[in-house]
Amino acid sequence: MTRAAEGMKPLEAAIIQRWLAREKPEGEQLWNVRLFAPDPEWPAHYTPRDKEEWRWLTAKRVDLIVRGALGDLIVEASPRMSPRVLGELLMYREMWEAAGAKGRPVGLLLVTEVLDPALEPLFAAQGVRVQVV
Repeated sequence: MTRAAEGMKPLEAAIIQRWLAREKPEGEQLWNVRLFAPDPEWPAHYTPRDKEEWRWLTAKRVDLIVRGALGDLIVEASPRMSPRVLGELLMYREMWEAAGAKGRPVGLLLVTEVLDPALEPLFAAQGVRVQVV
């Protein structure tokens, strides 16, 4: 398994590797980026270990972020389009803008094997590009 595929399901790793071979995106590639939600107001009984466990349980993992000259591109690989994947990408963008984008434009890309005509307009309306590999 390559470094890029660590932490990814084999099918998703294969999808993203095909996209990389075809597109060859320019820029720094950040793999398996962990995004953490802001800390809540902690209950008084939470210990430091409880807080750390909560952070890891609520963390999100982005497959790939490409930091190009014009901005950042969040790339998610999935065998097919789904409302779940759309929601994940929108959440990743919000979290990345808050944590790591540092004012840079953030684009969203789903790399998939199956284009769903019923979902395509929803992805487009939210500014999510879709590429089939």
